[in-house]
Amino acid sequence: MDFRILGLDPAPFAPFYGAPDDELRSHNILRLRVDSPVGYPDRIELRDAAVGEHVLLLNHLYLDVASPYRGRHA
Repeated sequence: MDFRILGLDPAPFAPFYGAPDDELRSHNILRLRVDSPVGYPDRIELRDAAVGEHVLLLNHLYLDVASPYRGRHA
């Protein structure tokens, strides 16, 4: 069986790129500067973020259905 692993669609996150920190905080999003070559996974590009880059930490609702499998993860 063949399969592909795809990153998250960047469109839902686009409004947050470049947003000021106070606006991000109002959405419970935290901007961090990467200080280690590992430990900051980029879920859109499926790579580790580079040292010095800024990343957004947020919860992502990945299965928005009314079921026992509904899920959200940071």
